[in-house]
Amino acid sequence: MPTAQRGRSSSTQIVVVLLLFFVASACGLDGRRRSVCFLGFKRKEPYLLEFGGKAVKEESKKMAPIMRRIERQYKTRIVRFDIYSDAAAYRLWLLLDKSPRGASLCGGLPFYYNRKTGAIICGPTTTENFEAWAAGEDHKTALPPPLYVFFLSLFDSQYS
Repeated sequence: MPTAQRGRSSSTQIVVVLLLFFVASACGLDGRRRSVCFLGFKRKEPYLLEFGGKAVKEESKKMAPIMRRIERQYKTRIVRFDIYSDAAAYRLWLLLDKSPRGASLCGGLPFYYNRKTGAIICGPTTTENFEAWAAGEDHKTALPPPLYVFFLSLFDSQYS
């Protein structure tokens, strides 16, 4: 991704990457979630991240109702990053999508990352699996929704 076209200096890019890394960093040493103070109001930091973009717009759209439900249920926000329009988000996605050996864990989009547990989900998934991921429970890394839902969505888009 060419960054010279965007008109940002390298120091600005470094600051943006460091800020994004802070957002994606793990919990404090005491194991409790930190709070962020914004204009005097204390709130919990968001700990759920979604990486997507223009190429996976349909998949993200299908996951939107599930994501809204999780945001209400856990009283948090899922931070969304568009890796196609933001070079720093792209670098952060590459960093989080690596195993200890350096191989890609998922390699696809949408990519979901839980900062509390380090757990990931590759692509669209079922509601139950997404809930387990958000709660920090055992879940499947790649569990696509049932095929009949996929086929119904094909027919819906074809005849709408």
